Order: sequence, then structure tokens, then C-alpha cells
Amino acid sequence: MQSTDQTVQPRAATASSRTTLIGLALFGVLAVLLTLPAFQGHPVGGAVLWVIGYATVALLLRQVWLGSATMREWWRSVGRWRRWSTTLVVVIATLVIGLVVRETAPELFRRFSRENGLWEPLCLLMYWGGAILLYRHVRGLEPSDRRPWLLLVGLYALLGLEEIDYFGIFGGLIGRIDGVYTGSLHDLFRLASERVLSPTGMVIVAVILLVVAAALWRAGYLNLTFVRQRLAQPETAWLVLGFAILGIAAIQEAQFFGWVLERPRPEEVIELAGALCLGVYALELAAERLPPPG
Repeated sequence: MQSTDQTVQPRAATASSRTTLIGLALFGVLAVLLTLPAFQGHPVGGAVLWVIGYATVALLLRQVWLGSATMREWWRSVGRWRRWSTTLVVVIATLVIGLVVRETAPELFRRFSRENGLWEPLCLLMYWGGAILLYRHVRGLEPSDRRPWLLLVGLYALLGLEEIDYFGIFGGLIGRIDGVYTGSLHDLFRLASERVLSPTGMVIVAVILLVVAAALWRAGYLNLTFVRQRLAQPETAWLVLGFAILGIAAIQEAQFFGWVLERPRPEEVIELAGALCLGVYALELAAERLPPPG
């Protein structure tokens, strides 16, 4: 029986690696199709891009669920200095390549920035992949220990939802307010910058957030000791860097402080760089602070 198990495990690992490579290759196919203007003009071209992009995300998220323990051990084996330096190079390269494409091929960059483009599916993969990875590692903890981690999982899930125009689904639930595009919660920044959201409205939003925070605190999900512990750990640098980059993207998108850039605006690729940092933060927590999935 032991011999059979030893045979099955390498086969399963090989199949998992093959599936992951197929998923990454599909992202390459998506990028190539986005470079073809004729394909863009085809009646079903946009739908095909949607299917390839988000079916690939679903495929790779399934791999995260099935291979979370393997991902943890692989990340631990790399060594902190090597994985941090490599990730930093990847984040910088993402920004540089994206901005170069914007300057040299603005129409291609515009296609990459659509919801059926390249940047948004990759962001969704980072956020929901991080949520799944953390959930797989914390679901075996005691309820009191698990709740703060589940709030972090929920934050990753919410960030993923922000990549979806859920206000515009089902016949345009909201769509635009006084002519300002409103697709999800983060568009409140744009409403505030355009002064569509009045000071009274901002106070109401702040009160709602405080009520939600109080409810989470009473239920044991928002634990200040847990927050202090996370902030004191070195891998928190990725969390801070990720949200700093996302903040830059939000400020640029909302045109705060008079920061108005020519179209196509670069916020989507900037968001991808931030999402990469947050994806790495989830990996770091799984590798350094959490037990293997039970």
C-alpha cells in the first residue's frame, strides 16, 4: 500500500504542475490575441477573451486550492532573501513594461486594461488566490484563533470583488451617478473627487464603516492584538508596499490633487503591481506564520 501511495503522489504532483503550466500558457495566448486588431473587431472576439481570461483564473484558483501545501513548502524552500529580491524585480518589471507599452503602443495598452484584457484577470488571480491560500491554512485552527485570519481572508476576497463591475451587472444596477462612472465600492473615491459625494455623504459612509468595524470587533474578527502582531513582522513590508501602490492607483484614477493623466490611464497596471505584492504577502504568511493545511 505504501508503494502505491509513493507512486500516486509524484503522478499527482506532475499533473498539477502540468495544469499550472497550461494555465500560464493560456495567459500567454490571451496576451497574443489582444495584440491582434482584427480579432478585436470580430463579433465574438470580446466574448472569447472573457472566456479565456476568466476560465484561466478559475483553473489556476483550483490549483491553489489543491496545491496549497505544495506552494507553502516550495516558497519556504526558496529562502527569504532570494524570494524577496526576485519578487521585487518582478513588481518593478511589471510597472516598467506596462508603462513602456502605454507610451509606445497606447491602443494595445488600452486593450490590456479592459475587463476582458490582461491586467484585471491577473489582479483577480492574486487576490482570490491569496484568499484561498490563507483559508486553506487557517480553517483547521480553533475558532477564536481562526476569526482574525478569516477577516484577512475576507479582505482579499473583497479586493477581488473590486475587480468586478458588480454595480453594472443585472441591467446596470447603478452604472453612473451624475455622469460619473460607478462600478464598485472603490469608485466612491472618484465620486468624492468630483464632489458628487457631498461631505454629508462621506460622513454617512464613515459612520457605516465604523459600525461594521465595531460589529467585527465584538464578534472577535477584528482583533487589535492580532493586528499589532502582523504589523510587527518583517513580511508586513509587502502589505504596506501593496497598499501604497494601490493608493497611488486610486489617487490617479480619482484624479485627486489635480493629478490628471492622458488616456489610456495607467491605473490598471499599477494595480497589478500592488496585487502582486499582496499575493506575495499571503504566501509569506502561509510559509512563515501558519501551520500546514490539515
